[in-house]
Amino acid sequence: MTDLREAFCFFLRRGLGDMPQTREPELVLTREEWNELFRMASVQAVSGIFIDGVASVSLRPDRDLWEQWIAHLFYLEQINERIANREEEWVGRFAEADIRAQVFKGSSVAAWYPYPLHRSFGDIDLVVEEGWQKLEEWLHGQGVPFRNEWGDLVVHEEGLTTVEFHPHREYLYNPVMNVRLQDWLKEGSSNELYLVCLIVHLRRYFLTNEIGL
Repeated sequence: MTDLREAFCFFLRRGLGDMPQTREPELVLTREEWNELFRMASVQAVSGIFIDGVASVSLRPDRDLWEQWIAHLFYLEQINERIANREEEWVGRFAEADIRAQVFKGSSVAAWYPYPLHRSFGDIDLVVEEGWQKLEEWLHGQGVPFRNEWGDLVVHEEGLTTVEFHPHREYLYNPVMNVRLQDWLKEGSSNELYLVCLIVHLRRYFLTNEIGL
């Protein structure tokens, strides 16, 4: 019997561009098992990466199922492209109002993947680095409805996604350590500090809401 978790991790690693020279495992998968693998990928929000992994090997599900997955991939690309464009539009609109913002997570993380549009972006997260005190008044002036959620401002864009505005890239519950983190963030940005913020975010989010892969 095929270990589906092992098969799932194999395709995921291939989709991430890892182990390209590794010999393909001798898998014999039924249609039901292929469906279960895709379900696992969807639950973990890595369906695009999983499909890329399958595309990198000679093993395939039946033609009907494979065509459904390719259609899903095209749809994912279209949605993610719209979200990435929307992120740029928000940042541009803010710049015109002297509000400086930066994308956090989303497309900025997707850029690290072999096929950025195949990573599920989810919500739009914008960190307002300058001009936070003007943000609420600006949103009111633009006629944009929003709500305050624990200090973040949230806008729901009908038919697209949720946009979240954050006053800080990340924060810690420990007040002493949080002061240190915020001081680092004020000093500038780097790939290492960005990665630290992602790790902090994942840890906090996992403990409260769980996360996908």
